[in-house]
Amino acid sequence: MALIDDKTEIPETIYHYCNEKSFRGILKSKKLWLSDVHCMEDSTEQTWLIEKAKERLQELNQGAIWWDIQPIFDNFEWMALDPHIFCFSSNINLPDQWRDYADDYRGYSIGFSSFWLINQKNCCPRRQVLLWGAEYCEKKQMEFLNHYIEEYLTGLKQGKDRRDSGMRLVEAIYALSGACKNPNFCEEKEIRLMVMEPRHPESFHDKYRQGISERLYRSSEKYNKISYFTLPFPEHAITTIYLGPKNYARDDDSSLKLFLAENSYNVNSIKIERSDATCR
Repeated sequence: MALIDDKTEIPETIYHYCNEKSFRGILKSKKLWLSDVHCMEDSTEQTWLIEKAKERLQELNQGAIWWDIQPIFDNFEWMALDPHIFCFSSNINLPDQWRDYADDYRGYSIGFSSFWLINQKNCCPRRQVLLWGAEYCEKKQMEFLNHYIEEYLTGLKQGKDRRDSGMRLVEAIYALSGACKNPNFCEEKEIRLMVMEPRHPESFHDKYRQGISERLYRSSEKYNKISYFTLPFPEHAITTIYLGPKNYARDDDSSLKLFLAENSYNVNSIKIERSDATCR
């Protein structure tokens, strides 16, 4: 994991576990839905790191550098960014993922090219489109947080613009909050495609507000209104399809190949594999 220099070691192929309905929806629409992180299973999403950041800023605000930290503290909520994410895993054989996200082992795991995903940061209007591996180690989380704060303070000593530097620090902290998770979820080995959306758009300039799509909304059994954004992908972005241990197509994948062909995918360039994950 290397959030700081944006050179995270991410496998060539990363996987999205899903059920039959989601599988067909993703492949037919050729779009990824990046959903509000606050509607995920982990109730500490984003707040896990944000609370640590507030505590650290409060500590610094009591010291000799309060003049540099106070503006950050004052504008921290006004500059808030909400992560919207699409989840992948670096591991194809996680029984919990197959059980919880792929219809009790009956679903699929779609293998996406991480090279294509990483390149999206250069194709979208703003730099906050990221592909980061989730960080579960609290010690490393604090190291990243302190690095960004030190980078900000060093920049001020070098004469960099205070307002611009402050905005960059707040953006960095909120982006970090979308990648840092409670250690209890470490087995997921999660990788996140993420875009940061302003909670108060009026506090940002026009260029920043040019997102990857218009903001859309959907509902679920748990939430009445979930904010999400869509990112189109080309057929070649999918490299592999894994079939769950109980997937109907394990014995005969002809109908799956027909579905792929009908939706303009090159069947010969997509590997169809059978997961060897154990299940009950």
